[in-house]
Amino acid sequence: MPGTMLARMLQPQNSVTCVPARLTVERFYGVVAKARCRVRAALRAYALQSGIQPLNLPLAGTVGTNTSNAGPIPKLAKLTEAQRTELLTPLFAAGWTMVKDRDAIYKEYLFKDFNEAFGFMTRVALKADKMDHHPEWFNVYNKVQVTLATHDCAGLSERDVKLAQFLDQVAAVAK
Repeated sequence: MPGTMLARMLQPQNSVTCVPARLTVERFYGVVAKARCRVRAALRAYALQSGIQPLNLPLAGTVGTNTSNAGPIPKLAKLTEAQRTELLTPLFAAGWTMVKDRDAIYKEYLFKDFNEAFGFMTRVALKADKMDHHPEWFNVYNKVQVTLATHDCAGLSERDVKLAQFLDQVAAVAK
């Protein structure tokens, strides 16, 4: 029996009598999974026959994506010149700079220690994930370097400005 040979290799000190029990448990979970699939299929069939409209809930792993029937997610627009003047000027005053040879902004944050820097990154990561907008960043000990750009529009968008403002708010609280 291959299971007993594997058990001898992984745990030579233990009795191999536990392997058949383990196989029974694995078979049980397989049966449960198949039953769950049959129940889901039956519920879908019942809903279709009854004319029940399914809830438009996001599927696992699709948070932040368009799950409605409205069509594709509209492409984010690059900031116009007027928006750049209005929205980026306060960010430049707060220490953000333009990245050379790229339509992106950059800022470096310094914290007391690694714990404070990593806490900052964690708080930002939660917000960025909700915004479906993820920064390019680099961390060494107490330093966090952040570059923001929107890949969908190949440049800066309002999303970058909002995330930059949030980064500055979190950094002010962390210090």
